[in-house]
Amino acid sequence: MNSTISGNMAQAAGGLKLYGPTNIVDSSIKNNTTVYGAAGIGNRGTTVITGSIISRNQSSGGGGGIDNLGTLTISESILSDNRASDGAGISNRGILHLANSTVSGNVSGDGGGIWHGSYHTMNISNSTITGNRASTGGGIHIDGRGSSLSITNTTITNNIADDVGRGQREAIS
Repeated sequence: MNSTISGNMAQAAGGLKLYGPTNIVDSSIKNNTTVYGAAGIGNRGTTVITGSIISRNQSSGGGGGIDNLGTLTISESILSDNRASDGAGISNRGILHLANSTVSGNVSGDGGGIWHGSYHTMNISNSTITGNRASTGGGIHIDGRGSSLSITNTTITNNIADDVGRGQREAIS
């Protein structure tokens, strides 16, 4: 609660690597760097993030802001200006619930804002995904096969995809 995780460098999980139940409240995770995966937060457990900023993290792999392989709930938070090869804001290979949050200004190869993998679950509500950039899926890249996806009351706008899918790769061309 009320913490800052900043300026860390690692092979993986520059900011935090989480395996157990974790609550992150009113915190800032920024300016962390990794060679591969999870520059800001690597989640393998059950994590709840509320009222936090995850910004300016950079990974040569997936998940500049967050690499999720567990269960992740994010509310009233901002994920901005992160960089990664896949899922600069969030790389999701687990269960993701995103509500009342903003994902903006992230840049990656696939899924500038969010990369959502096959056979996983993602629910987005009352959020804004804007100003992200990627080769495919500027806002959201949905791998698609067997995925569960729900988007409600959410604005996906002004994202740039150099090749395919300005908003959601599979849903909007």
